[in-house]
Amino acid sequence: MTSLAELAVASWPDGPLTMAALLALEPAGLRRVLKAGLRQGVDDAALRALVAAEFCCEPDAAAVDHLFSQLEGRQWLVRQGTVWKTRLA
Repeated sequence: MTSLAELAVASWPDGPLTMAALLALEPAGLRRVLKAGLRQGVDDAALRALVAAEFCCEPDAAAVDHLFSQLEGRQWLVRQGTVWKTRLA
């Protein structure tokens, strides 16, 4: 199982996230986190719980905030009101 510290952000594709790019992302836990934000989105607590389960960390860990920051910076994950949504191109 990959930890958050081991995520290879540099290997993520540049630019907007397409469904093909989403399906090709590794590790599988990252795909599941982003898939959770599709359609209606997911609230912060549920998304943090999912990240914690996928990457064996605490939901309030600084690494979770860093992951969200990285995904927001790429505009792959955006906060809309009280939910996080995955933004596909």
